[in-house]
Amino acid sequence: MADTPGEKGFYSEFQEFMAMPAAGAPPRLYDQVRMDLGAKLHPSLRSVLQKLAGIYMVSGFLVLLVCPQFGLTVAAEYGLLRVFSLFGPYPCMALCGALFLGTGSYAASLILLPEELRRIRSSRLLYFGMYGLLALAVFWALGAEIALSLGSVWLLGSVLGENLAYEIGCRLRFGANW
Repeated sequence: MADTPGEKGFYSEFQEFMAMPAAGAPPRLYDQVRMDLGAKLHPSLRSVLQKLAGIYMVSGFLVLLVCPQFGLTVAAEYGLLRVFSLFGPYPCMALCGALFLGTGSYAASLILLPEELRRIRSSRLLYFGMYGLLALAVFWALGAEIALSLGSVWLLGSVLGENLAYEIGCRLRFGANW
């Protein structure tokens, strides 16, 4: 999914289309078509982040079925924690963060529309970090005890896992041209 479907590039062609005057079409209809196409080809950041948050909530709940995060779990007594803990506390926390939010990032790369993925691509580290901090805040609000050092490692692992999962999912979905 390259950003250059034509010679000028996707964004340049979109901007050129949006600047064109109405030619033969009723102005009201032309404006409505432009607005609809503009919304589909350049979705609002708010709507994309809301969809991303919903995907993260569902995938996060599913991950909590098999891997507790900071002692919070829904159904698993042992799950992946036993495997991750073999590597020690810090790698375990990084792997838990990568799994917890990386799952949501991977799901988003398969679920969101190409235009939505393109919208978040340039600033994905900022958004992934934001979702990591939000997840830590939710864990803390639910009563998890979070040490600064382990929480920081979890956050670093989550951002790295999210980015890796996003790239893998997009490349699997759209090929090497992504």
